Amino acid sequence: MRHDQQCPKRASLRALALIILLVPRLSAGESLLDEETWVEVSAKAEISERNEARARDTALGQALEQAVEMVAATIVPGLSKSEEFIAVRDEMTGRSSGFVRRYEIKEALCGSDECRVTVRAQVDKQALVRQLFELGLMATKAPIEQDGELQSIRLDVEGFGSLTEIAKLHSLLSSAITGIHAVHTRSISGRRVSLELETTIGSEQLAAKLSTRPLGGYSVQVTRMDSTSVGIRLFGR
Repeated sequence: MRHDQQCPKRASLRALALIILLVPRLSAGESLLDEETWVEVSAKAEISERNEARARDTALGQALEQAVEMVAATIVPGLSKSEEFIAVRDEMTGRSSGFVRRYEIKEALCGSDECRVTVRAQVDKQALVRQLFELGLMATKAPIEQDGELQSIRLDVEGFGSLTEIAKLHSLLSSAITGIHAVHTRSISGRRVSLELETTIGSEQLAAKLSTRPLGGYSVQVTRMDSTSVGIRLFGR
């Protein structure tokens, strides 16, 4: 059974005792970097007052919300455990209809006291990245690997391929450049993104390191540099 662009209204967690069981699984050949990602999720809801239909709808709604949260965690590693996400979790997952492009109900079974629904959902990563940015959740932190005082440097990037690649830039910068502690997305305009880096290295060192290594298949050209900011252009994809 397939449903396009519609999700059941989220029931209050206080109304029913819910038992959520996640079974994350990607379709064959699916990549976590695809613009639209298919995931399979199962959820259980307790039957209250012998109302199986309500329990099925609740389990379905929760499964779709969990599908969105699971894909969000692939965009920003460790997202589900961050204090910032926990504070806005209900707000984001409550908008799951804006992120689930379509879904298929693979199984819907009810026993004597609970219903279990398994869905295969297609999540729109571009819409999800926009929402994460609006909620201030587009940030990646990494352990500091060298001594030094943290400073803030703005990194202006031109030429990335899509919104979802902003998240790739976060992880690539954190893993490839020693001294970067955190990456925050500050603004997005067309194919340009402005990032704020918390780093123990200065802008001159940052520019030198960026100019000598590729980032995720991109070649990097440093276009400008001053004491508080660096501009780069990406080529090659």
